[in-house]
Amino acid sequence: MHWVLVPAQRESDARAQADALREKGDDVYVVAKGQFKNAISLGVFESAEAANKLAAEKKSEKLSVTLAKFPRNRIGYALAFKVEPIRETEVLQAVEAGFDGEFDFVERNACEGVATSEKNP
Repeated sequence: MHWVLVPAQRESDARAQADALREKGDDVYVVAKGQFKNAISLGVFESAEAANKLAAEKKSEKLSVTLAKFPRNRIGYALAFKVEPIRETEVLQAVEAGFDGEFDFVERNACEGVATSEKNP
């Protein structure tokens, strides 16, 4: 993964610059921790070509940018819905209905570490 960044700076400066970029319509955020703390993320791309294209565009706007490798140690992601136990079935049925039955990639698994009335007398 290729990460396009405005280099790290003081936190207050990074936040001010990120706000200015958002006002121009850019979708950015300030990196909160790690090696690139207080850098401004302009995007993460699978292809080097896409990352280089954005970097060149931003450089033409006189913005200092750099490319970095974005560490990805996961290849799968999950959505976790926090739902009241009584409403769980109702909410899941509503979500499934919204996908017209094309929901075969969803696994419904109860957390085994949580006690339920069915498990405890």
